[in-house]
Amino acid sequence: MRQLPLFPVTVVGSLPRPPSLLEAMTLARQGRLAPAELEACVQSAVEAAIRLQEECGVDVVSDGEQGRPDFYSFIAQRVDGVELLSLKDLARHVEDRPLFERLLADLDIPLSSVRLPVVVASLRRRDSLAMRELQRAQRLTDRPIKVALPGPYLLTCSAWVQALSSVSYPDQEALGRDVVSLLRREVEDLGEAGCEFVQFDEPMLADVAFSEPEERGNMLRAALSRRVDPDRELAFAVDLINRVVEGFEPLRTGLHVCRGHCAAQDRIRLRGSYHRLLPYFGQMKIRQFVLEYASEQEDNLEALARLPDDREIGLGVLNPRTAEMEPVETVISKTRRLARAIGPERIFLNPDCGFEAFAHRPVNTTTGAAAKLRVLALAAARLRRSFAES
Repeated sequence: MRQLPLFPVTVVGSLPRPPSLLEAMTLARQGRLAPAELEACVQSAVEAAIRLQEECGVDVVSDGEQGRPDFYSFIAQRVDGVELLSLKDLARHVEDRPLFERLLADLDIPLSSVRLPVVVASLRRRDSLAMRELQRAQRLTDRPIKVALPGPYLLTCSAWVQALSSVSYPDQEALGRDVVSLLRREVEDLGEAGCEFVQFDEPMLADVAFSEPEERGNMLRAALSRRVDPDRELAFAVDLINRVVEGFEPLRTGLHVCRGHCAAQDRIRLRGSYHRLLPYFGQMKIRQFVLEYASEQEDNLEALARLPDDREIGLGVLNPRTAEMEPVETVISKTRRLARAIGPERIFLNPDCGFEAFAHRPVNTTTGAAAKLRVLALAAARLRRSFAES
């Protein structure tokens, strides 16, 4: 693993896709564009995404998730036993349809605009989830590369819909065993191919921890499957992630916990303290926790000192969902607060979340994303000089 500068700048994963790529994705889905032509469009978009990150001073880059329709439904293209269903289709199978419809109203998402992966048969990896993404990026940069994967708890719980999944998996625990095997193989392949940072996206942990039982559903989960006991669910999440990463300690692993990221004005975006999650984070064999702290309403940073001394923090200090530009001084001040609590060498700087949750529903522009990344790089440079002098 290469030596990184103090306060490495990175991204959470996604960057806005160019309109030409979105059009190519639509044509390919309709059978009107050959796979080779789509691949050429994706490669061009990845090249632009990496060039943007390098020009903005990002130390650990990603491919911008340019080839994905969104952050996790792409698995249906690469894993047998997973089918993409529209929200309209899912509405016929949910256990709590009134809750489901209320959540859709809050999200302000057209029923036909989003398709979610649902397990309908036994899982079998048809193709690597992210190896092609890593290889595209490696051809274009010599900087360390981060690859984001859907986390095991997200896949196990959101993709299990009782009416459709129970024929092959009687419960989520049974599905979890195959999800763990799938992700372990992926992590092993990525590590052997030279990936230096694998991040697992687990937005549903915030859903479990921050909201009251009747309000749960940031990822439509409460309506799709069972109501849950938070402590039991969080313990289940710890077990799943630890089984995935066990034995891969030399590789930097991360866990990203966001609070909802479907649109710029999500009305059910979750607010709350990470305090409830910290005891569970401490049990996870994860090296870095990528957390959201851009909002002034979030809980205090000093609580992160409760984590074990060998854990890093990916400090979210920019809101990817807004055009408003955070002052460099605000980023520096927040970073200094955390550095006083845990030490500067354990801190990475990143936006709160990716710049696109869904390819056709961007939460920012390429220009806006670049401007925010430059703020991060400028803050990091000033912090490095300051800490070197002291």
